[in-house]
Amino acid sequence: MLIWRWVQKQFWRFGNFIEGFLVGDNAWGLLRLMVLGFVSLAFMVVCGLLFERDHLVGMLRYLVIPAGAFVAALLWGTCYLQDINEMKRFSRALQYMVSSMFGLSYPYLTIDRGKKQVQVGEENLLDIIGGPGWVNIRPGNVVLFEQLNNPSSVRAEGMHFISRFETIKEIANLEDQHGYIDQIKAVTKDGVVVWARDIHYRYRLWSNRKLGGENIRSTHVPYPYSVQAVRNMTYSRAVRSDGLTAWPAAVRIIFEGEIQNYIRQHTIDQVTAPRTPDADPREDIHRIYRSAAVRASFKNAGTQLLWYGIGNLEPENEKVSQQRVDTWAADWNGKASVVRASGEAALEVAREKARAQAQAEILKGIAKSLGDITAAGADQDRNIKEVFLFRLAQVLETIKDNRRGLPSGEQ
Repeated sequence: MLIWRWVQKQFWRFGNFIEGFLVGDNAWGLLRLMVLGFVSLAFMVVCGLLFERDHLVGMLRYLVIPAGAFVAALLWGTCYLQDINEMKRFSRALQYMVSSMFGLSYPYLTIDRGKKQVQVGEENLLDIIGGPGWVNIRPGNVVLFEQLNNPSSVRAEGMHFISRFETIKEIANLEDQHGYIDQIKAVTKDGVVVWARDIHYRYRLWSNRKLGGENIRSTHVPYPYSVQAVRNMTYSRAVRSDGLTAWPAAVRIIFEGEIQNYIRQHTIDQVTAPRTPDADPREDIHRIYRSAAVRASFKNAGTQLLWYGIGNLEPENEKVSQQRVDTWAADWNGKASVVRASGEAALEVAREKARAQAQAEILKGIAKSLGDITAAGADQDRNIKEVFLFRLAQVLETIKDNRRGLPSGEQ
């Protein structure tokens, strides 16, 4: 049993050695170069001993055969590599062949501000093909590397070596990102088109608590991040006709979708002109963004929403706003009409009361005149005329005084 385990361990070691010799980098490349040189020299010596026993200098011509075969294979492989990668410069393809085979002249690439720092017109092997090579990741960036069939690693700032068949899949900027939406269009529950305009929001890559917490940054961990968030940001995006959706575009889709859903679920008055004092559409939208469900949606995209501001909510058709003003004016005009009608009714009552009071004064005056005439006795005819005219003048004067209190149009 122990012998069998020892044999298995030796086979495992031998398999690792063969794999490293064939596809390994750095020291393995130098080992391949040494083996190639040794095989070429051995071929030269063997052929020289067999065919050039008396002429040692003539042995050197047998070095041409392995050297020529190697150079021919190298040039043919370089041409093939240049063709399949559509490279303009033959020297770049040759550099990749030499670096991948012998570990010499590895390419170099810097990543900063969430982008590969490649000059215009430059052909960088790590950008076009991938490893082997050195990648310098500047602070504030994190990179997801991918092999042929699965992600290989997630690495942050520092100098990193990537092996052959390893490529840069996604680069994330760990600084706070700012998003701006000029306008969003949606239809309310009662069929009115509403525009949400001038929208700002800030977000960044989701960070777990082990690397600084959700909102905490320190001098020790200035740019916290989550490995799972990087993978979610990379592999949880939709693929459209024009290619993979970029991370900022994916965040925008989630953000503006919540505003559109809110508008679709409410009427035009609830969205743009709530009638109750405690109703606030913007606060309702903010409450939605603070909910656990929406936070989970952003987290699934590897994103943490930091701040947001909703600008204006207004109907597309200006007639809707004008109709609202007209309705508001009609409401107040109706209330004013009620007050006006009440005042006119009170005025009519006062007018009728004044007329009745005047008529009563006339009757009282005439009755009193008749009483005075009866008491006077003599010169009755003459007294009747004088007293009647006097009382009539008093009554008219009283009526005139009562009419002075009425509006000018009613006098």
